[in-house]
Amino acid sequence: MQFKALSLSLLALVASALGATTSHPVTVSYDNVYDNPNTPFSAVSCSDGSRGFITKGYNSLGSLHLRVGVYVGGAGVIGGWNSPQCGTCWKLSYGNSGSIYVVGIDHTGDGWNIPQSGMDALTGGQASQLGRVEAVATIVDNSWCGV
Repeated sequence: MQFKALSLSLLALVASALGATTSHPVTVSYDNVYDNPNTPFSAVSCSDGSRGFITKGYNSLGSLHLRVGVYVGGAGVIGGWNSPQCGTCWKLSYGNSGSIYVVGIDHTGDGWNIPQSGMDALTGGQASQLGRVEAVATIVDNSWCGV
């Protein structure tokens, strides 16, 4: 049994190294704190530590220089402070409405919690009406987000 678990872990590591993507269904909601460029990185899980944004010289959400149309948010895959998933780039897809890219900067219980502006872009301007949606999250190369 341990051999099987080790084999699966190694397979996942090799797939990651080769650029394979991992997609899974998630719920997406919004929080306006991520819309505020003055929100300090000290308020999120990916603050300091070796993987933190403060350590890399960023003080607030607005200090990140992401590609136009890329958002930041909290994700269930970010386990907490200094998570290895801090700063990863994700593609969120919702039905036929399209997709957006999001940089993981914070922990949330399940799924994704993104700015209302990002959820509006994802749902065709329906964030406040829908509140929470089912989407698909796919980890992608950080170059898609400009990180």
